[in-house]
Amino acid sequence: MPIGGYDVRAPVPIKMLVTIDPVTTLKGQQISQANVETFVNYYQTKQGKSTPTLIERATGNVVGPGEAIGAPLSVRLSGNRLNSQAQAYHPFNVTTHPAFSNTPRYQVDPANPATQDERLRGSEVNHDTIVWHVASDVRNDLQ
Repeated sequence: MPIGGYDVRAPVPIKMLVTIDPVTTLKGQQISQANVETFVNYYQTKQGKSTPTLIERATGNVVGPGEAIGAPLSVRLSGNRLNSQAQAYHPFNVTTHPAFSNTPRYQVDPANPATQDERLRGSEVNHDTIVWHVASDVRNDLQ
């Protein structure tokens, strides 16, 4: 089969494939094939905006709600559990999976970088915020 001008005659071995909130209409189709050793799929099923909680870094006290995050199109998007023939498949619905749904993750508050952090739990992430919520997990997967 021609791919990018090359004729690929045999499956190329892939050690690791990681997807973050894939939005696809390919329901029922195999996304990763048997040539993939390990496939990790992080996705969320919460539509709408995410509103991080602002935390005072010095005390750990809640300051209040942060700015709602969500672009007009992306607030309607949610990821999917993909079909896979990978040798090992690890799908994680960050919205509901126990390891993510109630686990807080933090990032520096862009409005007050010296003093505050933003906190989101997996159950609160949307299409726009899932990337920073799973970033450390993805880094660990790829090591």
